[in-house]
Amino acid sequence: MENFFTQFADFVLAWRWPLLLAVAGIFTVQISRVPVGHRRYTAAMTLYFFLLIVAFWIMKPIKKALFVGYYKTHGGFNGLEPAQMELLAKETNILLALVMALILVWLRRRFVARGFGLAVALLFAAGLAAMIPLVREPGEASVWALYLFGDVYVSSMVALFFATLHDHSSVGDARHIYGLIGLGGVLGGLAGSVAGGDWIAPWAFRACWA
Repeated sequence: MENFFTQFADFVLAWRWPLLLAVAGIFTVQISRVPVGHRRYTAAMTLYFFLLIVAFWIMKPIKKALFVGYYKTHGGFNGLEPAQMELLAKETNILLALVMALILVWLRRRFVARGFGLAVALLFAAGLAAMIPLVREPGEASVWALYLFGDVYVSSMVALFFATLHDHSSVGDARHIYGLIGLGGVLGGLAGSVAGGDWIAPWAFRACWA
């Protein structure tokens, strides 16, 4: 079974561009079958989910390359290996995700859905913009900040996305459009992982630690 998944992953990577085009074609055909009154909303939410996942998969290899590269160069706490330092960061992310979930629930009960969603999205956009000058000359604090920010971003924004989607969709709508919107996330993961893994992460590692 392990060999099967390894071979399947190799197949997907080797044929990623034809697969991406095929899935995009399937999406185009399927959205044409959605009732006319729902197409614009379905397309908008699909694009929203697609861009959200693309942003995460582009950010993920960057934050990993900077984090691991820093500790390969400088060494970890008490002699910990870079992989062990990353495991420590992942465990820290679990606690942050719990705190962020509680904060989002508290805020969601006090603000209307549209204004709340926009405020959270702008907050994360500002946070990402603030990271740009830090990663140009990464230090320990900045690689930790970017690593933790990346996971808090995706966990919070995905939760916000589905809260917004549920607020504006009926059960009948869900039967027609949720599958297509989920496909947007799949396409975003494929496109973002290809862009991040093939191009951006190697550049980030070479630029900072070569």
